[in-house]
Amino acid sequence: MRKNNNKKVAEILIVDDELDMLDSTEKILTNTGYRVSKTLKATDAIRMLAKESYDLVITDIVMPDIDGISLIQHIKNNHPDVEIMVMTAYPDESRIDELENLGVHYYIFKPFHKSQLIYSVHGVLHFNRIKELYALDTGQIGLIGISSHIRSLREQIKMYANISSPLLISGPTGTGKELVARGVHSLSDRENNAFIPVNCATLGTLADSELFGHKSGAFTDARYSSLGYFQVADKGILFLDEVGELGLDIQAKLLRAIDFGEVSVVGDPKPVKVDLRIICATNRALKDMVQNGKFREDLYYRLCGTQITTASLNARIDDIPPLVYNFLNSLNEVKKMNCKITLKAIEYLQQYSWPGNVRELKYTVTTLAEMAKKHVIDYDDVVKVLDIQQQNMPLPYKEAKNLNMVDFDKEYFTALLSLTKGKLSKCLEISKLHKKNFYEKLKSCGLK
Repeated sequence: MRKNNNKKVAEILIVDDELDMLDSTEKILTNTGYRVSKTLKATDAIRMLAKESYDLVITDIVMPDIDGISLIQHIKNNHPDVEIMVMTAYPDESRIDELENLGVHYYIFKPFHKSQLIYSVHGVLHFNRIKELYALDTGQIGLIGISSHIRSLREQIKMYANISSPLLISGPTGTGKELVARGVHSLSDRENNAFIPVNCATLGTLADSELFGHKSGAFTDARYSSLGYFQVADKGILFLDEVGELGLDIQAKLLRAIDFGEVSVVGDPKPVKVDLRIICATNRALKDMVQNGKFREDLYYRLCGTQITTASLNARIDDIPPLVYNFLNSLNEVKKMNCKITLKAIEYLQQYSWPGNVRELKYTVTTLAEMAKKHVIDYDDVVKVLDIQQQNMPLPYKEAKNLNMVDFDKEYFTALLSLTKGKLSKCLEISKLHKKNFYEKLKSCGLK
C-alpha cells in the first residue's frame, strides 16, 4: 500500500479482456480511493506484477492469451502476499473447486452493482489493513489489538515499567494479565534478569516453602535446602498470579518482603535479603476479600497504589480480528500449514460473548484450524463450534484433547525451566525430548 496524505492507499490490478468491464471497474475503485492499474491481457499482468507491488489482483477467468487459472498459479508461486479476487460471468462449480484448491476464496459474478464491488474489495483487503494496524505498535510489549483499551494498556505499561513499588494487575480470567506483567518486565531496567511467574492457586500447603525456600531438616522429607521463588527471582521480577489465593500467614510474609526487602526462609531464623520487583495479579475483588477478613488490609493498600486493569474481550471486539490473525499465524508456523479464515467467519466470532476471554478465543481458533476443510475456516465452521460451546456440550475427543494439551504444555515447561534454571542439557535429560522438539514446544507456549 502506498502512502497518500499520510494514509495508506491499496494498490489494485484489474485483469479482464472486456474493455467496457475493465474501464467501469477501474472507475468505481478509483473513485472509492484506491490506486488502480488495469490490463486486457494476463501476460501483461505478469510483467506488471514483476515491476510493481500490488495488494490485490482482480482477474477474469476466461481470457484469450493465458487464462485466469494460470495467472493465479503464477501469483501464488511468485507473489504469495498478493490477495486475489475472481471476477467472472461463469460461476462454474468445478472451476470454483479448482480455485479453492489454489487458495482463492473471493469472487464477484458479472454483472454486479457498484456497491457489490466496493463491499467485496473492502472485505478482501480487510486483513491487510488489520495486519498493518497490528504491526504499528506492539513493539517489545507484545499486546495484540487495536482498541482504545489496548492502546491505553501499552501506555500504562510504559509509565509503570521502571518504578520500584509493587504493581497489581486486576481483570477477568483469560484477559492477558501475565502478558501485561511480561510487558512491564521487557521495558524495565530488570529486563536482562529473571521473570518468574508463579500461580499462587497451585501452591497449596507448600506455599511457604515454595515462595521463601527452606533449610534441610526444616520439616519431614526436607532432605536438602531449597531456594524459594523470591530468591530465584532476585534482581528480576516475581509475578504472583492469583495472589488472592494465598493464606493470611503467607500474606504477612509477603508484606514483610515488600516493606523490608527480605524473606524468612523456613527453618532459618536469619532473614535473607532480596532485590526484586513484585507484580501481582488477581481476578478476584480484593477489596471485598478485605471486608470479609480473607485478605490483609495493609497488604491490599500496599499493592493497589499502582494498578492496571484488563478488560474482558467482549468489551473490545475490535481486537478479535488481529488476535485471530496472530493465533493463526503462530499455528501455521508451528504446524507447517497455511490455514486462513473468511471475513464472514471473523464477523461471527465478533458476535460471540467470549466468557473465557482471549484464552477461550485462542483455543477456539486452534480447534477451528484443526477442523478446517482445505485449510480455510468458514462461517459454518465457526457456527458449529460456538454452538457446541454455548450448549456446554463436550467437544469431540481430538479437539478437547488439543485444548487441554495447550494448558498442560505451558505448565509443564514453565515448571521445567524453573527447576533447571533454564539449563538446556538438564531440560532435555528430564523431558526426554529431542532438542528441536523441545524448542518447538517452548515457542508454541510463548516461553524462552
